[in-house]
Amino acid sequence: MPASISIPGLDASDPVPGVYIYENFAAGPAAGSGAERKILVLANASAAGLATRDTVIYGPGTPVQLQTESDMITLGGPGSEAHRMFRRIAAVNGSTTVEWLFVTSSGGTAASGTVTIATSASGNGTHRLYVGDEFVETSILTGDTVTTIAAAIKVSVNAKTHWPVTADNSAGVLTLTAKIPGPRGNWIRFMAAITSGIGSTTTATADAFLTSGATADSNTNALATLLSKSYYRIVSSAEDATQLGALVSQVATQSLPITGIRQRVFSASIDTLANATTIATGINSVRCEITWSEKSPWTPAEIAANLAAVVSLYETSPNPQTNF
Repeated sequence: MPASISIPGLDASDPVPGVYIYENFAAGPAAGSGAERKILVLANASAAGLATRDTVIYGPGTPVQLQTESDMITLGGPGSEAHRMFRRIAAVNGSTTVEWLFVTSSGGTAASGTVTIATSASGNGTHRLYVGDEFVETSILTGDTVTTIAAAIKVSVNAKTHWPVTADNSAGVLTLTAKIPGPRGNWIRFMAAITSGIGSTTTATADAFLTSGATADSNTNALATLLSKSYYRIVSSAEDATQLGALVSQVATQSLPITGIRQRVFSASIDTLANATTIATGINSVRCEITWSEKSPWTPAEIAANLAAVVSLYETSPNPQTNF
């Protein structure tokens, strides 16, 4: 005997034949679905990365594999936005399949910041430089000139190949420059400290952002590649209204019954609450999750990657913590 299907608003005794669709929002996928819920990350590679931009997706099962950090360094470049996001995901989730679509980076200006060393050292000490939530310490010896000190700090910074910046020195002025041009480099934070009482001083003693990164990239071509594909969780490195808005708009359109590709977007903001609220209000979509953490030492891209990785763990069998 066939089962009875009840559709709210439609009388069971209605004699008129037809095709009727009933959507139950927030119910989640049907039980027993075997489809793997992958994560797709949209992010920039650096100039050192060998990946094809915009049109090729990389992952553990693709012709050119991207599964290990070594693979990411080769394809995305060391310290690239994608590499930084890879590390945030790998630190908390080693089970969810993650695939990558590298968006062509900006042709604009890279963000930068300076740390100025003044006065030769009259004693031994240490200079500490923070970038994000990590730091390097550089030894200072009595008699070291400002150029010697800054040159040593430069070596310390550039040895951190997974950092998102490179360092250069000119007569005691250390310049930190984002590895990828564009305004998202302005979310990289840095700060310096130096041993007191040794004569030498340092600037940048207050936590601050890099500045002057300009000319946004575009995810238009990458979205065309993604259009017909299905990824339950999509991580956006871009948090601006234009690029994030374009991604969310496409995801919303593809989720309509005629296509039925149901996906979610993860993004983040470390801007002021007012600015983050403006972005979120403008996008206004149940298919987009924006985490806000003002002045976080992590970039928005890193926070979004971490969020998707953690959520995936909580929603994935055999022991899902939450059923959306």
